[in-house]
Amino acid sequence: MLAIALTLFALTPAAAPQEPPAGAAAGARATLESCLFEDGRWVCRYRMPDIAVVPASGAAAPAPAAAPAPASPATDEAPVLTAAEADLVLRCAEATWLSLCTPTQRRTARALRDRAEADAALRREVGARLATGDCAAAERLALEAGRLGLAARVRPLCPAPATP
Repeated sequence: MLAIALTLFALTPAAAPQEPPAGAAAGARATLESCLFEDGRWVCRYRMPDIAVVPASGAAAPAPAAAPAPASPATDEAPVLTAAEADLVLRCAEATWLSLCTPTQRRTARALRDRAEADAALRREVGARLATGDCAAAERLALEAGRLGLAARVRPLCPAPATP
């Protein structure tokens, strides 16, 4: 049985080496510079070859990107939680003892979650006051909370007071 398998293996043609894709430099490969055992793990450093971007023939040059519009006062507020903080809240706010979160991460995640919930409650309250037509109170609530961007977004939603 082994002899048949070896015979079949010897009779199969060897695969031809693959050609590099068009536009790739021949022999353009990363070269290993060093490998070290650092902090309980292997770290290898490679040198990447220089890459030249060549546009396809007959292709038009890409149009320059338009400059972004300046931020209006209504949109200049940063989100309550950054992406990293939101990830921490998702992973660690309701973590059990089996999770890979440290006690400090759990406390931080719960505090961040509470801050996000307080902001959501503020936005709900401002929305409820807008829904009842109490625009002045909605704007005042946003300003008292220090949310200038939210107050600026509330202002255009309210009708201008009638002047006698």
